Amino acid sequence: RFIQNDLEGAEAVAVALYVAEGNFRELVRRKIKIHNFVCVKIFPNLFEKFFTRAEIDALTPQSFHSSPHYKAIINHCKALKIEYALAKRTVHGSNYSMGWKTFQENILRETSGRVVLTAAECKRLLNSYFDLFPEVKIFQATFDKHAQEFTEFENLFGWKVKCIQRYTTAVGRTCISWGPQSTVGVATIVAAVRCQNYIEENARRWNLCNIVHDSILAEGPAEEAEELAKVLADCMTFTFTSPIDGWTCTIGVEKSIGNNWGKWDAEENSSGMKVIQ
Repeated sequence: RFIQNDLEGAEAVAVALYVAEGNFRELVRRKIKIHNFVCVKIFPNLFEKFFTRAEIDALTPQSFHSSPHYKAIINHCKALKIEYALAKRTVHGSNYSMGWKTFQENILRETSGRVVLTAAECKRLLNSYFDLFPEVKIFQATFDKHAQEFTEFENLFGWKVKCIQRYTTAVGRTCISWGPQSTVGVATIVAAVRCQNYIEENARRWNLCNIVHDSILAEGPAEEAEELAKVLADCMTFTFTSPIDGWTCTIGVEKSIGNNWGKWDAEENSSGMKVIQ
């Protein structure tokens, strides 16, 4: 069987470790996906059956999580495919200081031209994000300054780097994204090495098949699939300490098992990868 484990919300956790206390970290602490909260905030008219407009304006991570409609709201977010995708892109683009023009072009490219945003709408989405998470701006300014001053900085593993290119805003964005993204990339590779060492030391009939940015695919005998998923999850578990204030957080792992690498679907692919506990 195939076993695929994913580092769950890994980049959001990494960003949370680089920012000060605020809404962003509170969402991560409560295991709320950032883009669900953002979706409600930037498209309030689509959530009027759950909240009044005043309630949405005053919505915090705490009140969002404690809402009696919380699970229904999450499901509603996912059902809003275009708006949900825009919320996700707003989160990822804003975290790494993407400009409105690049944001607009990325949306066009990723939707094959089906979603066309005006400059005003792009700016509204990006600016709304920083109204919710001003602490992210401070994180970005810190890393951008490293790029401007050619000073050394590091990811959450303590791996150091120094930018020696002539400064441009694009170079600044590269430095901003490097801390969280390299942390996740290194975590995945370290996890793969840990798992391969376990396989060899214990003479297991398991193979690592594919490694991407935040995910590892492996295969093993059907009767050992759950054990392999657990061992791989242990190898992929990391706890980091914030260089800002010493706050600690562990990146979660989502485990899935299937007879083929496609996503599980009751009708179309009942042998596909299905999430397990």
